Amino acid sequence: MLVDEAGTHKQRVHNGEAFAKPRSWHVTLVLSDDPEKVKVAKWLFQAYDEQDIGIRSLANDLNKRGIPGPRGGLWHVGTIREMLKNETYAGDFIWPKRS
Repeated sequence: MLVDEAGTHKQRVHNGEAFAKPRSWHVTLVLSDDPEKVKVAKWLFQAYDEQDIGIRSLANDLNKRGIPGPRGGLWHVGTIREMLKNETYAGDFIWPKRS
């Protein structure tokens, strides 16, 4: 999200989208505008935290329910592992971090 110097949200910027902004504005992370993606991400973290369940079982569950993965296909163990390790999902935006 593009935010002006007063802290007002000005424009949502989607992943991979090019944009120009005034120098005094900054970019901040916000929840996806797709409520289903937010719901799935929250479910993943909650299920992993509260249940005795592994990453492979989470992937199998999502695939059985027909929930598309982040790129529209199946869920894979590596995808879920990277989501669970990603600090951004906990609200910690780290920039410019390479890995």
